[in-house]
Amino acid sequence: RAEIALDAATNYLIYPGDLETSAGAETTALLAERLARSAPEAVIVFAYRRKSPRATRIAAELAGRLAPERTRFVENTPHILALVRGAGAVVFPVDDLWGKVDLPIVLLEAMELGVPVIALDRGPLEDLFGVVKVPTLDAEAWEREACALLAEPARRELIARRQREALDLHHRASSVARAYEDSYLELIAESR
Repeated sequence: RAEIALDAATNYLIYPGDLETSAGAETTALLAERLARSAPEAVIVFAYRRKSPRATRIAAELAGRLAPERTRFVENTPHILALVRGAGAVVFPVDDLWGKVDLPIVLLEAMELGVPVIALDRGPLEDLFGVVKVPTLDAEAWEREACALLAEPARRELIARRQREALDLHHRASSVARAYEDSYLELIAESR
């Protein structure tokens, strides 16, 4: 928090995603603009990795467009888990996971840390269980979900519980290995 000039009382949402590939950064920027009116106490943190020189340019363009008191930009931070842990929620309106694993590890880590995840309900992210899913990239829909999470601690706790249960059932290595084994055994049985 000190490195990005956020005091201990400031609520923030974090977008731990790509600036260069998907609609995630732009949708999050539109969300930041809307939250400046509907939740003016909230800050959006863009935590991104620079994959090419374009990322620096895009970050500068977004920073120039968005209210500096309501946004922060963090490039290649070694403290991503600390940033995620302190967030009110993770927002992930990503429609293109090029260059990433199907379920980004940072989302699974957020789930483990008890931080609610709001994810786009498309593509591989459909397989993310226990999180809040938004079916559209429309910033108004993201604003509704973000404001509800910021305003309702009981809802955050419920989602955190659901996410941990989902991790145990679907996303831990042992669960994934068991699912693959079951699939292979089923295919072998069908081929006989």
